[in-house]
Amino acid sequence: MNTEASPNSPPVDPPGPAEAVVSEAGQADAAAAPPPTAVRLEGLAEALQQARSALAFVGPAGRFHVANLRMVLLRNALIVVALLALLVLVVAVAVREARRPTLTIAAFDVPASLEARGLTGQVLAKALFDELIRRRELVTTLDSGDLKGAWAENRVDVAIPQSGFTLQSVFRYLRYASGNETSIDGEIVLDGDTATLKVRVAGKPPAVAQGPLAQWEQLVADAAGGVLEAAQPAVQAAWLGLKAQTPADLAALSRHLRKMQQANPPHSGAVMSVAYDAYGGALQRLGRSDDALRAFDEALKLDPGNGVAVINAARARFDRRDFAEAAQLYQRAQSMKLPDAVKAAAMRSRIAGATNTGDCDAAALALADAKRSPVYQPLEFVNNEATFTALCEFEEARAIALISGAHALHPEDARLANIYAVLQIRRPEFRYREQGFEIARAAIAAGVEDRFLYGNFRGRLWEAGRFEEAEQIKSRLERLYTAPGALERLRAESEPFLHHMRGEYAKADEGYTRRFTTSPPREESHFVYWARAKSGLGQHEQAVALLRDGLKLLPRNCVLWQELGSAQAARGRPEDTSAALATFDQGIAAVPKCGLNYNAAARLLIAQGRPAEARAKLETLIKAAPNSDGAVIAKEILAGLAGKP
Repeated sequence: MNTEASPNSPPVDPPGPAEAVVSEAGQADAAAAPPPTAVRLEGLAEALQQARSALAFVGPAGRFHVANLRMVLLRNALIVVALLALLVLVVAVAVREARRPTLTIAAFDVPASLEARGLTGQVLAKALFDELIRRRELVTTLDSGDLKGAWAENRVDVAIPQSGFTLQSVFRYLRYASGNETSIDGEIVLDGDTATLKVRVAGKPPAVAQGPLAQWEQLVADAAGGVLEAAQPAVQAAWLGLKAQTPADLAALSRHLRKMQQANPPHSGAVMSVAYDAYGGALQRLGRSDDALRAFDEALKLDPGNGVAVINAARARFDRRDFAEAAQLYQRAQSMKLPDAVKAAAMRSRIAGATNTGDCDAAALALADAKRSPVYQPLEFVNNEATFTALCEFEEARAIALISGAHALHPEDARLANIYAVLQIRRPEFRYREQGFEIARAAIAAGVEDRFLYGNFRGRLWEAGRFEEAEQIKSRLERLYTAPGALERLRAESEPFLHHMRGEYAKADEGYTRRFTTSPPREESHFVYWARAKSGLGQHEQAVALLRDGLKLLPRNCVLWQELGSAQAARGRPEDTSAALATFDQGIAAVPKCGLNYNAAARLLIAQGRPAEARAKLETLIKAAPNSDGAVIAKEILAGLAGKP
């Protein structure tokens, strides 16, 4: 048998050794493969790595998802809060509008002939609206336009309805539903050139105004008074008080007050307080100060929270020189709802009142209170500080330095110019009077127009015998007094002083007596000049009595003590000299820093041949008030005593 394979035969693996080779290689591979446990561990590690990668990806995504959910929740919460706030605001506005009394000028019927000429019902309505607004705004303010009375919070508003549907239409419906909407309508009737304007306030008799058609605006103004009398009598009372210029005006206001008192239901105390405050203002303007004070007091009884009445009552007392009572009211005003400017003015008046009476302790306390107040502004109080420095601390040169700096910054300020001039003129022995005159002249040349500046300047010119220049200033002063009766009162008050300065003592005494019979003297100058007129007539006892009366009212007034001592010494008797020296000592004890009494006593002692006692007085003054003008004069007197025992 042929055992060789043919070329076409399939290959046959060699037996024996080849199989042995293959078996050995398989065994080697089997030996090199990892065990099953290792394979499982590697798979687990790979799975863990994949899990880590997945978690590393999912972690930031999850945190972002949580933060996104929080932002959505916060946004939704803010939307809900905003909607709730808007709802609360709408409800609050709606309630406020529903409760606010309003006069709504609805419509006016006008003849076609007037409409053709442009005088339509809308024109009349707008004219009435403007007049009501003007009166309301005027009477709810004082000079600066920002002093509101407590009652003003409850005042009636005025409106003209708008065409179409608006938010105001909704508010108007709410006011109507709550009974706070008062409708006004009316008509105008023509009879030739005569027009009759009737204005109706719901539930009230119509207000009727009649007159020439050409004066239709005046008819509207008259009708506005009728509307206010029916709908808001407090505003009408305040308006009548504001425009009162004659006794007839006062009578009309008095009749209006009586109507208000008889109203049923009665008006509140706040409303009646406004009316009496207005009445007091009118009485004050017409020179009936005592009656005005009674009216202001009645206003305060009716409504202690009426800030306008508090200020007016304080001013009335200040004008009467009842400085202590005025100070209490001014202090009370600080805790009330008043504008800062009004509170500041009240503090300045309180300081001025205490300074004028010579009560320097009260003035110092008032000044300290002012400096602690949030409304304090140094420039606004520089007048008070300078006056206090001159009249209480008796450092006249420092006072002038204070006021001169402020005046240099604001030379057009009338108050600064006036106090600057007065402080110079008041310095002892008229040593700086000419400088004061120059300050006043410069202010007038700069265009300053002020009653106090003109009045003080005119009086001091009379005192200096400069009657021609004083007459020019008098003319300027009188042009500023435009209210009826005001100019007559000014002339009546100044006439006795002019006679006095001319040496016409009998006429001066007669004028002073007439003036102070109706209104007793209350300030330093009243007592001083009347006493000097008495002395000029040789009536020394009466002069002394007048000055003693002044000291009862103003016990710490240095000038009055010096005037009393000088009046006693003028009689020339030995006992009068002793009385004068005793009076000067009393003045020194009352006002230790004032040099007037020291120097007057020293000169009297020198005249009596007692230089050692005079020297002691002068040296005491120099120690007590080394920076005063009095100390300067004392040193001059001492220089004249050199060499005398």
